[in-house]
Amino acid sequence: MFLLILALALPVFFYVHYFSDLDTKRKKRKEQAESGYLNFVTKLSLMMAAGVTVRQAFVRLADEYEKNYGAKHMLTAELKVTNREMEHGQSEQEVYEAFGRRIGVLAYRRLASLLSQNVSRGVQGIRQLLLIEAKEVMAQERAGIIIRGAQAGTKLLLPMTGLLFLVFAMLLVPAFQTF
Repeated sequence: MFLLILALALPVFFYVHYFSDLDTKRKKRKEQAESGYLNFVTKLSLMMAAGVTVRQAFVRLADEYEKNYGAKHMLTAELKVTNREMEHGQSEQEVYEAFGRRIGVLAYRRLASLLSQNVSRGVQGIRQLLLIEAKEVMAQERAGIIIRGAQAGTKLLLPMTGLLFLVFAMLLVPAFQTF
């Protein structure tokens, strides 16, 4: 009977563990993508302002990300896949759209759409659009930092209250013992 229960429970345990591990990896990947977006857009816009094409910027960014963050960083891997697709002859428009879809974060999809429109229609002022995007992302990042700072203060309120009671106890116990 015990072996039967074990035989039924073990696959369920591994199934649940496998998918919880996948969910954890997916969340970590999304956090990496969201936290690196400001840096990515800023560097891309600066390179384009310096006269580098988007394709060359992707190659340079892939090398830079690999050097700074390692090959396991999700943005390094996605940039390498994007560069490989361009080297194999896929159109830039398709490659940029696939880049946004693979990452799966709305901000990257918006950026990929902007880049693919640049390739297909030759959108004038792509540099200015990227600089505006970078400024908007900076403003959002500042707002997020303020919110996280307020949440950190709230989380520290309970431990600080506990320490306050401990100090009161240290002061009041000797005072009551003397009476």
